[in-house]
Amino acid sequence: MWVKILKQTLRIGYLTVKTIWLTIWTLYQIALGAVLVGLVWGVLRVGEYFSVWDIRNLRHENPKSTTFIDSERARLTDSLRTAGIWPPPDTLIRWSWIPLDSIPKIIQEVALVAEDAKFYEHQGFDLEQIEYAVVANHQAGKKARGASTISQQVAKNLYLSKEKEMSRKVREAVITLIMEHYVSKDRILEVYLNIAQFDEGVFGIREAARHWMKKEVKDLTQEEALNLVCLLPSPTKWNPKKPNNAFLQHKRLVVKNYALYKGIRQGVDSTSPGWQDSVFSHLAEQLSEDRWKGLRTRPLFEAPGESSGSDEGTVPATTEIANPRRQGGGSRTF
Repeated sequence: MWVKILKQTLRIGYLTVKTIWLTIWTLYQIALGAVLVGLVWGVLRVGEYFSVWDIRNLRHENPKSTTFIDSERARLTDSLRTAGIWPPPDTLIRWSWIPLDSIPKIIQEVALVAEDAKFYEHQGFDLEQIEYAVVANHQAGKKARGASTISQQVAKNLYLSKEKEMSRKVREAVITLIMEHYVSKDRILEVYLNIAQFDEGVFGIREAARHWMKKEVKDLTQEEALNLVCLLPSPTKWNPKKPNNAFLQHKRLVVKNYALYKGIRQGVDSTSPGWQDSVFSHLAEQLSEDRWKGLRTRPLFEAPGESSGSDEGTVPATTEIANPRRQGGGSRTF
C-alpha cells in the first residue's frame, strides 16, 4: 500500500514538474518570438527613418519625387490658391530626368569645381571644409560659411526637410554615410544634377536649360552651362538674364577656378586611368591653399542687402564676399 502511495506521489510530482517546465518553456518561446518580432520591427522602422530601402533602390531606380520638390509644390499650390487661381496648372513643377552620360561634361566638371572638388575623394564629408567653416564662422562671429558636400545635398534634398533641428542633422549624416556605401559616386552626381533647383518650380539640369536658355541641355554653349551651374547657390533669387552683383561675383570665382582646373588638366596624361580624379585632387589642394590664405588675409563681411541667418542661407565657400540665400540648390564646399 505504501509503495502504491509513493508511486502515485512520484507520478504526480513528475507531472507537476513537467507541466511547470512546459509552461516556462512556452512562455520563453513566446517572449523570444516577441523579442524577435520587436527587433525586426525596430530594424524596419530604423531603416525607414534613415531611408535605407529608398537609398538601396536609388542605385537603379530614379526617385519619383523629392522632399524639396514636394515642399515647393505645396508652396506654389498655396500661393495660387491664395491668388484665386485654381486648379493649379500641370506645369507647376517642371522636372524631368536625364542620364549622366547625356549631361555635357562641362556641366559635370563645372558643378564639381563650383560645389565639391573633393567629391570623388571624400566619403560624404569634407573634414577640411568643416574645419574651415568653423574657423570662418568664428572669425565672422556668425554663420558665414557652410560645409555641405554634394552627397549631403542629395541626402537633404531627397529625404529631409529644411528644418534646422539636430535630429535632421543626425539623419542627414547617417543617410549620407548609407548613400556613400550603397550608391556609386557617378550615380550620386547624376541624382544631384537632376534634383537641384534652378528657379521656382524648376528642378534638374534638363528643365533648367529649357526654362532659362530655351534649348536642350546638349545644345548649351559653355557660357550658358556656366550660368546655369552658377545659379545653384541661390536658384530663386538669382537670374542669369539679369545678373546681380552677388551672382557675378560667384560666377567670376567659378570661372577662375574652372580655368585653374583646365590648366591642371592640360598637364595630365588623359590616357592614364584615374586621370580625372588626379586633376580634381590637385585642384582641391590648390583651392584649399587659396581658401585658407584668403581667410587669414581678408575680413569676412556681408554684401549689402543680403543675410545669412539659416542653414540654407550661408555663403558658398567659393564666394568670399557675396552672401546669397541658398534655397536647396547647391552645396557649400569651397
